[in-house]
Amino acid sequence: MRDVGILVWVGFLVIGVIGSMVSSARRQAAAGAQGRGPHVPPATAAAAQQRLVQALQARAQVQAPAPTSSPRPPQPRPAPPRPASAPRSEAAAAPPVRRVRQRSFFGSGPELVRAVIAAEVLGKPRGLNDEYR
Repeated sequence: MRDVGILVWVGFLVIGVIGSMVSSARRQAAAGAQGRGPHVPPATAAAAQQRLVQALQARAQVQAPAPTSSPRPPQPRPAPPRPASAPRSEAAAAPPVRRVRQRSFFGSGPELVRAVIAAEVLGKPRGLNDEYR
């Protein structure tokens, strides 16, 4: 009976893989047909694409600002104001960098030792005992 179940499972697996492959092939074929258009020959599509590129390049040249003969340097930024509470001779202390230490999966050393000792003392949980023993 177990062998029949395994064979049925393998059969479903094979059917699923083949169905997925067929579905993927259909999607690719549909995407290829949509990209070209149902009744537009490839030569006409290439010509239309070339005209579009030329039109966009012409628009970019028209919209580009004319370069000036002497570019002006950018204005320097003003210095940020200092807080009034800090004296001028002493810089404001940076807040201490708090580094978060990633907690170990098993905890610290002493916690791990306590857990092992507790497991030895308490023994196996009752739910894991064999009821037919």
